[in-house]
Amino acid sequence: METDMLDAYERISEELNQAPWFGRTPDLTRMDALLDELGLPQANTKNIIVTGTDGKGSVCSYLHSILGRRYKVGRFISPHLEEWTERITVGKDDISKEDFARLYVKVMEGAKKACRVSGEMPTVFERLLAMALLYFEEQGTEWNVIEVGIEGHYDSTNLLPAKAVVVTSVGMDHMRLLGNTIEEIADAISAAFRPHAVAVIGKTDPAAMNILEVNARRKKATVYRYGRDFWYDGKFLSYSGSLDFQLALRGVHQWYNASAAIQTVLALSGTELNNIDASDIQEGLREAFWPGRLETVRENPLIILDGAHNPHAAQSLRTSLDLLYPGKKWNIFFAAMKDKDWRSVLTQFLDLANHVYVVRMPYERAESPETIVEFLKEKGTSSSVCEEQDVIKCDEDALVFGSLYLVGDVRRLTRNAVHSF
Repeated sequence: METDMLDAYERISEELNQAPWFGRTPDLTRMDALLDELGLPQANTKNIIVTGTDGKGSVCSYLHSILGRRYKVGRFISPHLEEWTERITVGKDDISKEDFARLYVKVMEGAKKACRVSGEMPTVFERLLAMALLYFEEQGTEWNVIEVGIEGHYDSTNLLPAKAVVVTSVGMDHMRLLGNTIEEIADAISAAFRPHAVAVIGKTDPAAMNILEVNARRKKATVYRYGRDFWYDGKFLSYSGSLDFQLALRGVHQWYNASAAIQTVLALSGTELNNIDASDIQEGLREAFWPGRLETVRENPLIILDGAHNPHAAQSLRTSLDLLYPGKKWNIFFAAMKDKDWRSVLTQFLDLANHVYVVRMPYERAESPETIVEFLKEKGTSSSVCEEQDVIKCDEDALVFGSLYLVGDVRRLTRNAVHSF
């Protein structure tokens, strides 16, 4: 039976790779009908919703780690780097492949019935979110930390109750769905705020902060804003006190992400969270790990991975590299999806490049490496096309970024290379 379920998992993985990421119509009808068919597994859940352009995964990791010291906590994130099972976690363990396959079958049975109402099968994200909710219900989680999909008014997570909503940052990404300016994107992201819940606004563009706060207050949310109600200056600071903390995750932006997570926990303490103390926060932050963010996967020579795939994330990566490795030149391995502003991303690193290797990826959405090389030629940057396995053959220090798909593939390749000796 176990072998059958593992075979089913592999088939399901391939089905998900081919399934639609976007619905024909932008609405919540598909997800609403699906949850109804599944018995409303979201009904009595205690959730913290994490939204924003960048930093969502890190903030989810921090919150999951902190709350997990006292509560049974579920976590739902996207995307995954290597396995679909990474998206659904309870405690310290990802869902097993067997449970993943079992719940996928259950969700798709409900989806076929729900399709009579919605007229359309659920998207990949909707299927996975439904599976996570069923799994959390089975596991009896006390809290769930939920990362949104692509934000906005029609994000499926808007159907879930929430005690708090965290906005990590606002930048130029998913413009086709959210808007073409920072202000429009901030307005779309504001759809995540819940009436009378906690709203934590992280460090981001001041114009975006203003729009987020106005929209949160319209829903009578209790607002905590970075730079006014809490901030970071070598330690977490707020008018109610300060807190020293250390992080396993590297990067300047992680201090701000962690500060947003701390403020969320403090805002819920005394009402919803009764058992969390300062040591839980400190230990939770110290133990939290998020793969593919300034992650070193080989020491000598270096291979550093980062999932920076939009201009805002690229700026954070560049700032961190300048601080951690001042003046250092890199062999850059880069790939990107067609729908990303990869030109703006890559341009920020050209002065750090000894050579740019544009990696050919086996994904339909991937930008043609020849197109990227032509762009680099116009910029006067030395470049060439390579294959994914060439990354681990590099005998000089390497920086790998631009696509989370690339980061996930290289993580797997480096691990397999280590195990082969």
